[in-house]
Amino acid sequence: MSEMGLGLPGQLLVHMDTHSQMLGAFGALAFSLSSDVFTTLALGKIWLEVPETIQVELSGEFKPGVDGRDFVHKLIQDHGSSWGSGSIIEFVGPGATNMSIDQRMNLLNMVCFAGSFKWSFSF
Repeated sequence: MSEMGLGLPGQLLVHMDTHSQMLGAFGALAFSLSSDVFTTLALGKIWLEVPETIQVELSGEFKPGVDGRDFVHKLIQDHGSSWGSGSIIEFVGPGATNMSIDQRMNLLNMVCFAGSFKWSFSF
């Protein structure tokens, strides 16, 4: 989707793919609806409850050999696997801004392991 110009900062997207949260790497908020996407397409509307947002400020850089996957595992180790359950995790700060798109997508691909609803980067 990103190759097609979708998933831009501030956009809200719904998609069938369970990895749609990776569009958060571009500053979009994407929801995976699985098979419910067909109902949305048929009715032309969707009802979404706005979840709580938890901001995580990143102030530094990852050390060589450490990536977003390691960071998510550390968050889970420190806070438990359900600390972000039902919420949106938004990464902010200079550390988040300086991450490459690849690093962001890698980190966001791990969303299901921390119990969070969706993750995104602020721009």
